[in-house]
Amino acid sequence: ADAASARVRAAAAPLWPQLALRAGVAYEQPNARHFPPEQTFDTSWDVSLVLSWNLDAGVTYHTMRAAELDATVARRAQRELDE
Repeated sequence: ADAASARVRAAAAPLWPQLALRAGVAYEQPNARHFPPEQTFDTSWDVSLVLSWNLDAGVTYHTMRAAELDATVARRAQRELDE
């Protein structure tokens, strides 16, 4: 039953926006981010904050509902075993 509840939470996760922090460093010769290009090693870096939200909520919602029904069945089966 606990695993089924975890699957419900996992199935519902795409309904919410997700925030990601990304960072990168490059040490290249020539460095494509430097202009004009020179035949020397140069360092460049970048940082991004990305907010994404899955707009296909219909599929996500029905996946979540199926997981909820599976969890209900698992809880009922567990209750029957406990009796």
